[in-house]
Amino acid sequence: MNVGPAVRGEVTASLGEVRVAFFRNLNLGQARSHSPTSLQLLDAFVDAGARSPSHVGSNGTVVYYHPAGPSLVRRVVSLLTPLCGYRDMATVRSGSSLVTLERRLRGLDDDGLVVLYDREPGFDLPTPIEFDDGLIVVALDHRRAITQHRPGTRPTTAATSVQDLVGVQTTARSIGTMRRVLDRVRDYAWRRDLGQMPRA
Repeated sequence: MNVGPAVRGEVTASLGEVRVAFFRNLNLGQARSHSPTSLQLLDAFVDAGARSPSHVGSNGTVVYYHPAGPSLVRRVVSLLTPLCGYRDMATVRSGSSLVTLERRLRGLDDDGLVVLYDREPGFDLPTPIEFDDGLIVVALDHRRAITQHRPGTRPTTAATSVQDLVGVQTTARSIGTMRRVLDRVRDYAWRRDLGQMPRA
């Protein structure tokens, strides 16, 4: 079978056009968190200038095409606020940066977390960092932390612990979810290589 370089895991020019937005405290259609419906969320992306947005799961993870980074997502939030009241944080990663992250996730358990945030370049702490409840931060830089936990433990406040550690708002996804996001990113890049835009 002849597959494109994005499917094989290589970073192509097309991956640089793929973006993923990660919203904090967004659960599609949930009134108590002032979350939009699926239609409202995807329409806001299109209205803000994104192409072919689609969400992975229901927790505010959206894959789309756009040449720029966080400015579009700030526009999306500004469109959602009058619609449903959503006004929490969001952060953006390029497809190429997520493929690079995937290499760091190899061999790690799916139930660990990737915690995303935006600190100034140069922010770093020595790892591993271990907590009394069994949480282990195995990698950390100015944009993400990766967690695992000691056998026989199941920390329930991992995302909060990392947020306290880095000192800014964060949003977290399980490593298993991030692997599904990466599958979608590669699909977008592959279709872009073939001139086929995915449907929302």
